[in-house]
Amino acid sequence: MTTLTHTLVGAAVAKAALTGHAIHADPMLVYTVSVLAANLPDINVPFIGLRRSFYRNHRLSAFHLPLFWIALFLIIQILLPDHTWKTILPYAAVGIVNIFLHFILDLFSLHNGVCLLAPFLKREYSITRLKDRPETIRLYLRTYTKSVLFKGELLGSLFLLGYLLTKPF
Repeated sequence: MTTLTHTLVGAAVAKAALTGHAIHADPMLVYTVSVLAANLPDINVPFIGLRRSFYRNHRLSAFHLPLFWIALFLIIQILLPDHTWKTILPYAAVGIVNIFLHFILDLFSLHNGVCLLAPFLKREYSITRLKDRPETIRLYLRTYTKSVLFKGELLGSLFLLGYLLTKPF
């Protein structure tokens, strides 16, 4: 999935949490945490660049491993005092939901799967049938924009945008 889709999903999760009164927190901070967390597993992409040799392995970085995030959340919960944890819990909940939604969305990938069990097993899992990654960004964009996944992502993004523009929280 693209950054736009992850961002829209993050904003939709924030709106749903605030609309349903599931959390009582500062709305602007909830939206900020939600959108940032939705894109957090891809944080290494700007730093490594889009060169093919690095970009192909971006999903093997620690940030893109579900087990890394599970371990990190457990360590944070253990190390933080109870009163601090209760203060940040609404924001942490939105962040956790968005990080794992990121991995679920990435299971619908055209060229890369998600290494769900890495670092123990580096097998990539995907709901779709994975294709070989094209040599250039231009070929990648051409194959992706012609795929059914792109059309589904476009329709999903339009739906999410419609949801975000309707009734405010």
